[in-house]
Amino acid sequence: MTDLAAEPIRLDPSRRYIDLARLGKTDWRSGLKGLVRIATYGAAGILVGSVVGVLPVVIAVGGNKTELASFNPAIMLFVGVVATLALMKGTQHAVVLSQRRPFWSVIGPTRGLAIGHVIIGIMLALAAEILAAATISRMSVWSAIWLNFPVSGIALLSAGANILFVVIQATSEELIFRGWLTQSLGQAIRSRFLLVLLVALLFALGHGFSHGILALPYFMLMSLGFSILSLRDGRLELAIGAHIAHNCLSVTMPPKGELPSLFVGSHGMLGPLTLAESGIELVLVCGFAELLRRYGWLSPSAGQGTAPPPEYP
Repeated sequence: MTDLAAEPIRLDPSRRYIDLARLGKTDWRSGLKGLVRIATYGAAGILVGSVVGVLPVVIAVGGNKTELASFNPAIMLFVGVVATLALMKGTQHAVVLSQRRPFWSVIGPTRGLAIGHVIIGIMLALAAEILAAATISRMSVWSAIWLNFPVSGIALLSAGANILFVVIQATSEELIFRGWLTQSLGQAIRSRFLLVLLVALLFALGHGFSHGILALPYFMLMSLGFSILSLRDGRLELAIGAHIAHNCLSVTMPPKGELPSLFVGSHGMLGPLTLAESGIELVLVCGFAELLRRYGWLSPSAGQGTAPPPEYP
């Protein structure tokens, strides 16, 4: 296991963050074992979530397909939560058991979660998305949310459950892609440009093409923005906050089919204006973060200090 204290201190927060993987094993076998653990836990989460979520409903409705269909949203939400929590556990085991380093090193060079950075990330992403939506579609995001605000108790409960799921999902994706994957691949790919580009491609492919061919560049732009935030800050919390805000807006906005046709076509396919809006959001959120950092409103990350993180026992 490599001790960072034996190496020259790198003040660049992005390189310092990537090289936190050196607190443990960085050989390809350890990385492959970690990947297998993440995939296994994810598959097990889907399986367990499906059985535990579907079986009681099937028994309760007596196999009636019409009644079963009415429970589909709740079942899918339950399966998603279980699968996401399993992925988070798999990521922890990939880091701790496969690479033999502390789990907090995926988030940053010091123990704990910097909640303040998460909140800043949320606020930056909200501001960027509102400005991008106003620029491209000339629509008020908050007016759209208000018009679609749930009025019944059940609808409100459903919206709250979806937002809670979004928080868990966004955090899990950041731990896997901007955390474990970036640090692990970063030991072999020393070019940060190529590294974030490859992570962006894997992130986009992981989301599939259910929203059309433009889903690939759309999710790649999202990933690039989150990677820039995390590497510039030397920690993961800004990216977690921005990801949470982005996904929360996606579940509180009106159904995709109600947006202008250039944003989303038939069957929820992404349109060209959505891609343009995503690009503007990337520039805005990263620009806001740089302004806050330059004028001292974004407190320096612990990753920018001169002391190396403690050795993993």
